[in-house]
Amino acid sequence: MYLNVKELAYLYEQRHMSTTELAALYDVKPATVAERLKEEGVRLRGNNLALDMFEVCRRYQEGHSPMQIADQLGCSYSAVRRRLDAWQGYKKRS
Repeated sequence: MYLNVKELAYLYEQRHMSTTELAALYDVKPATVAERLKEEGVRLRGNNLALDMFEVCRRYQEGHSPMQIADQLGCSYSAVRRRLDAWQGYKKRS
């Protein structure tokens, strides 16, 4: 499938559209957009959230659920879970 990669790069870099938005616009999958952008030499923004692991673990130990922590810190549930999973003292509650 042909995609105008120059146009994709412009929309991604200059108009700050996400790969998901571009995928919907071009009726392709976000992974396809990301692959074409990488081939063009565009550095993808990615999920580089600076989230303090200590703060996440402290709140969890205080009894907050991962969903509550995500709401409190303004991040995604999966970002909290990744940090909890990396923490050795974390044991999933039943």
